[in-house]
Amino acid sequence: MHRLPLNYSRRRFLHQAVAVAAIGAAVSPVRRARAQEVDPIEIGFMGLRSRGSELLNDFNATRQVHVAWLCDVHGPTLDAATKRVNSQQARPAKTTDDFRRMLDDRRVQAIVIATPDHWHAAAAMLALKAGKAVYLEAPLAHNPREGELLIETVRRTRGLLQVGLQLRSVPWVTGILQRIRAGEFGPIHFARAWFTGERPSIGFGQLAPVPEGLQYDLWQGPAPERPFRDNLLPGNWRWFWNWGTGELGLNGVHWLDLARWGLRLECPLRVASAGGRYHFEDDQETPDTQTVSYDFGRHTLVWEHRSCLPQPVEGETAGVAFLGEKASVILGPSGYRIRDPHGKEIDRHEGSLSTAPHVAGFLAGFQNRATTNPASVEDAHASTQLCHLGNIAHRVGRSLRLNPDTRQVRDDRDAAALWHRSYRPSWEPAP
Repeated sequence: MHRLPLNYSRRRFLHQAVAVAAIGAAVSPVRRARAQEVDPIEIGFMGLRSRGSELLNDFNATRQVHVAWLCDVHGPTLDAATKRVNSQQARPAKTTDDFRRMLDDRRVQAIVIATPDHWHAAAAMLALKAGKAVYLEAPLAHNPREGELLIETVRRTRGLLQVGLQLRSVPWVTGILQRIRAGEFGPIHFARAWFTGERPSIGFGQLAPVPEGLQYDLWQGPAPERPFRDNLLPGNWRWFWNWGTGELGLNGVHWLDLARWGLRLECPLRVASAGGRYHFEDDQETPDTQTVSYDFGRHTLVWEHRSCLPQPVEGETAGVAFLGEKASVILGPSGYRIRDPHGKEIDRHEGSLSTAPHVAGFLAGFQNRATTNPASVEDAHASTQLCHLGNIAHRVGRSLRLNPDTRQVRDDRDAAALWHRSYRPSWEPAP
C-alpha cells in the first residue's frame, strides 16, 4: 500500500504523461453515452499510495464508477485520498483501514487491489468469495501456490478477475504482437526482456516503533510477522522475500508477459539464474543484477535487470526484443522498431503507454461478462510463474527442471519448499 519514489519505476514506463487525458480518449462516445444511461458501478479501493492513487484517478476518469469505499492502513494516505475523491463526487466514500468492511457491504460490486505483493492473492480470494469483481495489480501472487489457488477460486466462484498487466490492452502493443504471432517476421526462437534503473541503497534498518497512523498489524496481514524496521516503508518491502518479489515481480512480469504472449509460451522445461546484490551493501535481499534463462524446448527467453545501472538496452530502459528469421522487433515504452536480419531499421512506430484501455476493458467485462478478459487469471499465473521460477532458481542457487504437464519443479526439495509459504494464523488463503 506504500511505494518508494524511484527514478526508474513502473510509474515511469507503464503510466506516462497520458494518464487522465488518455482515459478520456479510451472511452468511446458510445460508451460514455451508455454510461450515462446506467447506474455507476459501486467500487472499493484497497491500497491508495502511488499505484493505487493512479488507479483511483484512472477509474474515476471513466465516469462509470462511484467510489463507495477507500481503504488504506496508513491514516494520512487514506485522509488525502478521501479528501480528493469526495471533492469529485456527490456521495462521499466510506473509509476503513480493514478491507473486509468493504467486502461486507452488499452494494459494493468491484474491488481494486493495489497493495504490496504479499496481500494480492489473499485479498483477491476473499473479494471473489464475497461476490465482488476484482481488478488486481500485478504480480498475481507472492508465490506459485497462491496463483494456483486463485485459479481455483475464480473457477469455483465464476467471478471476474482481471490482473493489471496493462500492456496487454495498449492498441499499438497488441497490434505488433498480433503480427508476431501471425508469423510476419518469420520463425522466432529467441526473445529477450529487460529493465534497467538507478535505484538507491535501502541502507541498514533499525528496529523502531511503528509510525503513528500506520496499522502495521493489518499491513502485514497474511505474511509471517516481522518486527517493524525503519527502512521497510514506504516501498522497500518489495526487496524483502517476506513481502515482495523483487525486480522480477515489479517490472519483469510485464515484459515477460509480452514475450510469453508473442511466442505462445506456457511452461519452461528448465530455468537458470545468475546474479546477486552487487551495487550496495545493505538489507536488500533480492538481486539488483540478474539474468534468467528460460528453456522452452524450441524457444529460449532471457530476462535481465540491472536495477542500479541505468544504461539502457536497445535505447530503452525496459522492453522486449523478438529476434525473427525475417526481421526482429524491439518493443519498449516509446514504441517499437523493426529491423532486418542485418540490423537495418525498416520500420518504426512511436507510442506511449497508458492504463486507460485496461481499465476500460475491466469495466466492459463487468458490464458484459462475455467480453474477453485481456489479462485472465490463467494468463497472469503463467507469466507471474516465470518471475517466481527466476526468483526460486536464484534463491536455491541452481537450475530448475520442470514438468510441463504439471508445471511443477522436478526432484528439488529446496525449490519445492519455496513453491508456497507459511502464513499468520487465520490468514492462510483458501479457494
